[in-house]
Amino acid sequence: MKCLTSVFKQTSNLCFYKFNGSVSGIFPHVTTLTMIACNYPTSILNPSIFPNVKYVHYLSKDPIEYDLYTKASVKWVFPNLSTPFYSTMVETGLGHVDESLITQYIHNMTLIDGNIEFTLNIPEYGIIRGSDYQEEITAFFMKNKADNSYNQYYNQALKRKFMESL
Repeated sequence: MKCLTSVFKQTSNLCFYKFNGSVSGIFPHVTTLTMIACNYPTSILNPSIFPNVKYVHYLSKDPIEYDLYTKASVKWVFPNLSTPFYSTMVETGLGHVDESLITQYIHNMTLIDGNIEFTLNIPEYGIIRGSDYQEEITAFFMKNKADNSYNQYYNQALKRKFMESL
């Protein structure tokens, strides 16, 4: 089984599950973003981070910002469910319905202590509990953000020390 970190870095279909953090880095291999139960999709949909994204598989509630589609020029794919956002996007030709979208990503669901727990089918990885996947991707982006901050600090310090040595 592949390590999730390598999947995050190399996948062409990056999935977000209940993700509400910020995304950092550049992911040139990603052509499909999948958003499952994400509350703030605008924090994810960023063309400078995902320069080659062509599709958004959207399995989340209607976004707070209905102009979400203006954030990137992509093709939207929705499950066969009736929500105002899904319907409007399909009716205007900005999206289409895929009957198999839910079963493509949701492998199973179980009831644990009165809460529904989903098991996900992550492309290029396989089956994983949703809560485990959520923790892994959140930790990945938190570490990625910390690494970027450190690299920026280090580069600034390197430049300053070099100039001082002249």
